[in-house]
Amino acid sequence: MAYFIAQMDQNFPFEGAKMSYIVVPTVVVAASSFTREGIRSYLSGSRFDVLNIDQTQGPENANNIALIITTPKDLEESPAIASILSSNPSVKTFLLCPIEAAKCLKLETVRSVAGIIDCEIDGKTLINALDLVMDGVRVHSAKIMEFVLDQPMYFGNLISVEAPSGKREGEGWAPERDLSKARSLSPSELKVLKCLAGGSSNKAIALQHCLAEATVKIHVKNILRKLSAQNRTQAAIWARENGVHFA
Repeated sequence: MAYFIAQMDQNFPFEGAKMSYIVVPTVVVAASSFTREGIRSYLSGSRFDVLNIDQTQGPENANNIALIITTPKDLEESPAIASILSSNPSVKTFLLCPIEAAKCLKLETVRSVAGIIDCEIDGKTLINALDLVMDGVRVHSAKIMEFVLDQPMYFGNLISVEAPSGKREGEGWAPERDLSKARSLSPSELKVLKCLAGGSSNKAIALQHCLAEATVKIHVKNILRKLSAQNRTQAAIWARENGVHFA
């Protein structure tokens, strides 16, 4: 069974069930013919009318397209996708992502697309997800998002130590704070710690990072243990007092 994290797109005019009966001009862009034909097969007989790529050439044709289904690699490398999005920025982009690709997926990419799910799904699940997307709902696979939020990152991009006003590190000043505890935190825990420092509730953190509240509670528990803090308030104070700032 596939689990989705769904969020309403506030910029999309949601019209409920009426949208379900509208034919959706769709383009499938994938370097792999196996992937292309597989998606075509899944969408056969549905309201998602798959067009040939040559039918999308030119601004006039691009304006008729409502949905692009592609992969992370093709999204970055395909001139056809770049051309369509340039002519018609309102086109919704939906990614089918292999698990191995999710480990390297950029958060910016996740935020820019209308939906992203594991490519190991059946046709019914795909169509259900696409229906949600066309109804103005952003759909992200919980499985994919766990990989995105846990991907390795360079520590310096997440945390920096702020020098006193008027001074720079290396100019007679060096940070004296011990960040060894912070370095023991995972990337996901660092993101949650940032939210704790800002006073966010577990529910707000879950919504912001597309996590289940139960997952947030686990992260908070791990943060408290690693920072030797008795509660979330102490963890937030520790983050602020140790000059931990997040990019």
